[in-house]
Amino acid sequence: MPATASSAASTLARRRDLIFQEAGARRARLTLTHWGERGWRLHTGSFAEPRNDPSLIPVVLAGVEPAELATLRTGAEVGLTFRRGHKKCVCYTVVERRQTSDAGVFLELRCPQQIQELQRRVFERTPPPADRSIQVEFWENQGGDEKATARRANSGQLVDISVGGMRIKTTLSEPVTADRTYRCRLGIPAARASLTLDAVLRHVEAPVDGVSSLGLQFIGLEASREGYERMLELARFVKYLQRQTARRPG
Repeated sequence: MPATASSAASTLARRRDLIFQEAGARRARLTLTHWGERGWRLHTGSFAEPRNDPSLIPVVLAGVEPAELATLRTGAEVGLTFRRGHKKCVCYTVVERRQTSDAGVFLELRCPQQIQELQRRVFERTPPPADRSIQVEFWENQGGDEKATARRANSGQLVDISVGGMRIKTTLSEPVTADRTYRCRLGIPAARASLTLDAVLRHVEAPVDGVSSLGLQFIGLEASREGYERMLELARFVKYLQRQTARRPG
């Protein structure tokens, strides 16, 4: 590895270690995401007292149902999000050890190679420019034959979006159900490509003149290497829209 690359990697590693040391010292609140038997699951918890081994990150989760422990096991990929000042820290990692007690579930997580600090700005809902329409296709993620389920996709127009979720307008051709996970594919004008994300349908407004408004929360992006890369691409897309909107008067 060239000297400059080695120095940069060392700097990033020190920054990462500092972030986790601070989080452990203040027992920072966190959200852990993983794929369970019923789809994406979110658990709240906190960092635990740091151990002598810096390669492990101890956390404690509360309210984990016994049925979910089968998938939240050693070797499972999980995502972590937590606050650090005005930024949100996001990373993915792997469960190394698990213990359960009356106090909750204690996990030791492998120290991640990367951690991303996202600015609050990318979590602000941003509309596309008024002169540009961005199409969104979405279908229920049932974990089976994706090509078959994608053939029953709905389509709509993006109203606004952030790294946390999006709102779309649609004339539903297929029924939808709140709190289910949907796979969403949206066009990225800047890249002339599409981005596919998982999202939970949080609310459905009653249709007006046949058009419904749907609110979706993105989920699982931080829980795998592939998802992590898609999350960064999504953040770049939100920043692109913000720049485009800022350049237009009014």
